[in-house]
Amino acid sequence: MPLLSAILIFAIIISLISYSLFIYEAVNAPDKTPPLSRRDMVRAFCWGVGAMFLTTLTFPLGFFPFLWRPRGKAPSSRPGVVLIHGLYHTPGAWIVFGPALAMAGLGRSHALAYNSFGAHTFEDIAQRLIAQVHAILDDTPRISLVGHSMGGLFIRRLLADPRIARAAVAAVTLGAPHHGSKVAALAFCSTVGRQLLPGSPLFPALEARPEAVAVQKLNIVSPADDMVLPNASSAMAGAGWSTVNTPPMSHVALLYHPTVIRQTAAFLKKHVP
Repeated sequence: MPLLSAILIFAIIISLISYSLFIYEAVNAPDKTPPLSRRDMVRAFCWGVGAMFLTTLTFPLGFFPFLWRPRGKAPSSRPGVVLIHGLYHTPGAWIVFGPALAMAGLGRSHALAYNSFGAHTFEDIAQRLIAQVHAILDDTPRISLVGHSMGGLFIRRLLADPRIARAAVAAVTLGAPHHGSKVAALAFCSTVGRQLLPGSPLFPALEARPEAVAVQKLNIVSPADDMVLPNASSAMAGAGWSTVNTPPMSHVALLYHPTVIRQTAAFLKKHVP
């Protein structure tokens, strides 16, 4: 119980800080976007506390690779689903999302792992992820991609790889900071985290990569995302991209909310050959 209480207090503190920054940014934003109602803000905050509690509780599970191996002896006829977590996360982020996609009738899930602490740059990590996906493609010729937060940026980088672009049938990004986030200023002990600041060279470099125009891509965005500031940084346009807004919820809640899981599953199933 003391451990659970400590985790809950941690989740409340993080949510208080992040939503204080969210409110400050919303009040001082140059656009005329109508503010969220008090009721929506309370709901988003509660989702933030609950999601952060669950994420912290399940974080260590990501260090046990056997928990995240695809189940079954052989790939199904459906494309495999490649899941890429965000900054400071582990494959434990998909503890709800992965099984839910499997129950929706999608292919076997492959939860990739990477270390976002230390001096690793975005491209360092991307090269390791590309190698992991190539290994998956040796047995599973077609894949879908789902990425949360920075994982959505890695999806864009992976789709610039010709082999992955040919194999991908669809991709979904959840709360991805497509144009950076001011919260990245607090990304301590992480070179790649600091690269997410708005104005970073990372984003022009991503834009310069080849676009997988044949792959249908969905950008799922929450109007109460407390980690992508300003929220306009979540916007994404271009060939093959579409956007859907969720009910107000926190950044981490995108990993657990039933609406987001349904939206993702419906989009992927729609584009399965």
